[in-house]
Amino acid sequence: MQANAQALSTLVEDSASDASSRADWIAATELLGQMFQRSDGCVSSLALRKELERKGIGDARQLVSGLKFFDFDAPADDARPRPPLAWKHHGKSFYTEEAFRHQIKQRESEAENAANLAEKIAVETVEKEAQGGEEVRVRRKARQEEARLVPFVVDALSDLYASEFAGENHEVAFDVHSERPGNEFENVDAIAVHWRSADVVDLTCVEVKLDFNARAVQQAHNYTRFADRVWIAVPVQAQLGQAAVELREKDPRLFEYVIASGIGILGCRRARGRVYEVFALQWPRRCTPDPVERDAFIERHHGTFEDAGAVAPRARTRLPRLR
Repeated sequence: MQANAQALSTLVEDSASDASSRADWIAATELLGQMFQRSDGCVSSLALRKELERKGIGDARQLVSGLKFFDFDAPADDARPRPPLAWKHHGKSFYTEEAFRHQIKQRESEAENAANLAEKIAVETVEKEAQGGEEVRVRRKARQEEARLVPFVVDALSDLYASEFAGENHEVAFDVHSERPGNEFENVDAIAVHWRSADVVDLTCVEVKLDFNARAVQQAHNYTRFADRVWIAVPVQAQLGQAAVELREKDPRLFEYVIASGIGILGCRRARGRVYEVFALQWPRRCTPDPVERDAFIERHHGTFEDAGAVAPRARTRLPRLR
């Protein structure tokens, strides 16, 4: 009798918990829809969590996470019924489908501008190195396509390293491929600032290349001198499930070396139009950067880290007026 009573009590508690979770989920989706209307279809994850907490709705952090990864194509779930309004999550924000399409078009335009800038720089560079020739044209085309790819890698980093501890007005990922403050083995293509807590920040670097080869891996490995985590981003033909197999079959020993070295791999797959889908194939291990190298790296990209809120602004000293 006592066992039956305990089982019945547990069943009642579970049912009440399920009903509460369902009610919180519905309230959260309704709140997100209301915030979309007030903000032109874009709502930051942090703003949504704060509003949920203000209204006393369930576990705000868990609800926001559930909203981020909600699968609108999955079968209906009683605990999390499908909302009437669909959305996308990207970086630190939720978007309506219309706002997300606008965001993608804007990113395509930015990628094209980056490619055009890279083409201009490449033309000026190669004209100094050689006059004409097929080799020069190939190098120019490669530099242009790498520059086009970098903004999509930055988008992926924004998703991977979005954090509630990052300031509301601070970005977490940056395209720095056009900045050349160091030598070849110091010039990263993209940087992410990962706020692991309110006081602990990891610096993440990415080397973007159009081919999975030893030179690209060597450059990425050199970044472990000053970065906490390092990725290499390379184009792939296969979809997510087979992309890692594709790279391993191309060069098994190099692939195993990358894994053993703790370097992460981002697969970049051409989608419709001139857009890239970027996904993580192998996550990087945390490195132990040299403090001196790390400080020098931060100094080289001080403006970027200042924009991310990770370093204090440089003191501005006023020069005396000339007389």
